[in-house]
Amino acid sequence: MRRPWKLYSLALGFFLSATSNVLGQGPTFTTIDFPGATSTLAWAINARGDIVGAYVSSDNSTHGFLLRGGQYSTIDFPDATSTQVFTINPRGDVGGVYTSDGVNHGFVLSGGQFTKIDFPGADSAEVGAINSRGDILGDYTIAGTRHGFLLGGGQFSAIDFPGAANTSPVAINPQGDIVGGYNTAGVFHGFLLSDGDFTSIDVSGATRTGANGINARGDIAGRYIADGVSHGFLLSGGQFSTIDFPGATFTSADAMNAGGDMVGRYIIGGVTHGYLLVGFQPSCVTSGPPAPALLSLSGDGHGQGAIQHANTYQVASSSNPAVSGEILVVYFTGLVNGSVAQPQVSVGGRIAEVLFSGSTPGYAGLDQVNVRVPSGVALGPAVAVRLTYLGRTSNEVSIGVR
Repeated sequence: MRRPWKLYSLALGFFLSATSNVLGQGPTFTTIDFPGATSTLAWAINARGDIVGAYVSSDNSTHGFLLRGGQYSTIDFPDATSTQVFTINPRGDVGGVYTSDGVNHGFVLSGGQFTKIDFPGADSAEVGAINSRGDILGDYTIAGTRHGFLLGGGQFSAIDFPGAANTSPVAINPQGDIVGGYNTAGVFHGFLLSDGDFTSIDVSGATRTGANGINARGDIAGRYIADGVSHGFLLSGGQFSTIDFPGATFTSADAMNAGGDMVGRYIIGGVTHGYLLVGFQPSCVTSGPPAPALLSLSGDGHGQGAIQHANTYQVASSSNPAVSGEILVVYFTGLVNGSVAQPQVSVGGRIAEVLFSGSTPGYAGLDQVNVRVPSGVALGPAVAVRLTYLGRTSNEVSIGVR
């Protein structure tokens, strides 16, 4: 939605003074909580930044969800008692597992149509991943033993790590590389299956390791346990990096797109939340556009943001705060000409619905994104606002929210 936003001399002033000295502030976590849910799990993210997962509602039922452009939508397999969504590919096809009459079945949702995916003769099945080629990866159970499967060209093939008691593949990239987990002698390990060869993945010193996601670059996200504590990890260029959500007692890294954006889960106070992590780029990645820059009234990229109420064109300040559900105009720099990717804006750690993004008419080099203030934001005179774009994180500014 685009409107003829008015831009007074105030906006021009902070634009001219701020563009040269505002840089990204490094890795940034954003919490993902489905509105009204008692727990939320973020399982996958695609190249467009669409996020899927599952949430538990107040009646203790489990549902899948899609988070796109700051807007949540529920995904439930028809007549199922439970649904979880584990994967989303670049086309927007999603897959996961649903429960009906006490039995788990895999499914794919494409073009608005649900399709059940069951391995022949299996007691249960689930879909863990769909890549850009449409290959479907999952696992199935027969007589209490779990095996992996790959469905391509209408044909199933089984995946079993040699000598493992159970095998569970969970992610596949465009090249067909597969990651997952297996256990043997009661110990859980991660694995990579590439060109028909299996490789174990174990974090040094860990008592348990699992590989949860792999992107087009071959970066692997996962989880390990050391000293009884669960941590996320990124394996890139042969090097492990630990990922911990601040203050959490449990962290898992579950998926990563080609731009470096990562999603996962964390636990604080016994409650499970999803997260989005941006700016945690592998050290070998140096190319790409500069970080976007949010503008501030001070011109130094800090404090009160250059963010207006859409209906009055006044600054959303501590003395004139924003409210949940209203539309704001956020000014920044850094949009790439010709790119169809939308920025993502978080307000108070919650992702806002994006209504429009583009160049600001009459001001060369100035960009704007129009967003709706999300519900559930903590109120205050200086609520944090951040923007991410093409895997890069902006500086942090603030607005008032009441």
